[in-house]
This record gives sequence, C-alpha cells and structure tokens, in this order.
Amino acid sequence: MQPVRVDARRGYEWFRGGIALVGNNPLPLGVIALLFGIATSVLSLLPVLGLLATVLLVPVLGGGYMVALHEEHEGRGAQIEHLFRGFQDQDRFVQLLLLGLPGLAAALASMVLMVVLVGAAALQVGLSVALSGDGSAPMAIGLGLLLALAVGLLLAMAVFALVVFAVPRVMLDRVDAVTAMKDSLAASLANVGALLVFGLLFIAAFVALLVATMLVGWIPFLGQLAALTAWLAFAVGGIAVSNAGVYLGWRDQWPGTLPAAAVAPPGPPPPLA
Repeated sequence: MQPVRVDARRGYEWFRGGIALVGNNPLPLGVIALLFGIATSVLSLLPVLGLLATVLLVPVLGGGYMVALHEEHEGRGAQIEHLFRGFQDQDRFVQLLLLGLPGLAAALASMVLMVVLVGAAALQVGLSVALSGDGSAPMAIGLGLLLALAVGLLLAMAVFALVVFAVPRVMLDRVDAVTAMKDSLAASLANVGALLVFGLLFIAAFVALLVATMLVGWIPFLGQLAALTAWLAFAVGGIAVSNAGVYLGWRDQWPGTLPAAAVAPPGPPPPLA
C-alpha cells in the first residue's frame, strides 16, 4: 500500500504530538525508553558480537515500543512489558530481525571502507614520502578518513529511510519485512520534507540544551549535576519522543491500515475443566 504524501509541516506535528503522547503517560513510556537505551548501550560494549546484536535487536525492541505507543494512543494504556512484545510474537520476531540486516550490512561496509580508504591513503603517503620526502601525510590520511565518513553517512541515511517506518509496518500492520522496507523507503522519499523538519527540531533541541548546560556547567557540583541530569533526561526523552513521532508518522501515511488493537502473542491454552 502506497504511503500518503503529507505536507512538510507534519514533521512539526510529529514532534509536538510525540511529546504530547509521551506526556500522557510518562512513567511507563519513559521507563521503556530507559530500558531501550540501557539494553542497546550494554550490547554495543561487547566486541564484534555487540555490534551484531545491537543492530539486529533494535528493530525488535522498536516493535515493542510501537505496541506500547499504539496502546497508549488508543486509550488502553502503555505497559512496560510491551517493550518485549517483539520477542514474544515469534512471527513478528523473525520479520523484525530481518529489518536489522540493512543496518548490519551498512555497518560492515563502513568498517571495510574505513580500512580500505584510510589504508590506501596511508600507503600512498608512505610511498610519496619515501620517494620525494613530501610531508603531507596527515592531510592525505585525513582526506581518506573524511571520505570514509561521508560514505558511511550516506549508508546510514539509506538504512534510516529503509527502516524508519518499516518497524510499525511490520509490528502493527503485520506485513513482511521486505514489503515494509519498500514502503518505508517510498514514504521517506515522498515525505522527505516532513522528516527533515522532524529531524531539525531534534537538532534545535540538542543545541538549546548544549547552550543551557554550558551556561550552568561552570557552577561547581550543582551546575555539573544539573547538566548531567539534563543530558540523561534528554537521552531518554529523545528515544521516547522519536519513537512516538515515528508512530504518528506511520498513522499519517497509512491511515487505512490502522489496527483496532495491537495483536497480542498467543497465550497458553485454558485449563481443562
């Protein structure tokens, strides 16, 4: 199903509406965001396998968050256990895992490009120095690093476009991962203006907090404590509001597919009388 084209100003509504949706029930949605952040942070610390696990499991956790947001939006109330719904629903679990494959491929490609481009620049500089005594090694290596980072950024943007709306499509609309990624890419291209507005508002909030914490950070202890608390709140709030904004964006772009209720995983059979 093709996504609805929306005005760029809808990005502001996703941001504002996301804040309002989280504010309706901040405790469970905030705790879910905190657990989401802790889980991904801990996994990312593990060498090699941590990257694999993080990239693959983020869509699964995101699927659970979509259920929590949908239940809250429909008046049934978000619950902390909703975060794990993607693991409990085995059919959705496999499809959500598949959504992590583009991110995994992009991460591996970025690492290979980093090694190849920076290594090639270093080799070229080494030969140049050996033959002519040219001392421009740092500049050449820096250019190789910048090129690798630029390519990595493009890959990250492509993965974002493929996955951002695919998570609610898989979890709430029950479509397969490939179809969901095609739909998400189509929505991202059709509504790039709304996504830009949505993202720029987060950047503006980040800059405002940065300035505020720089102003109070010079105060011994209390200022530093306030700055640390503000950044932790921003991290948790950012996870919550960004997911809520994506949920609202999904509702805007696929209004004809809204489920009446999030599908619960099958429970155990009733006891025999």
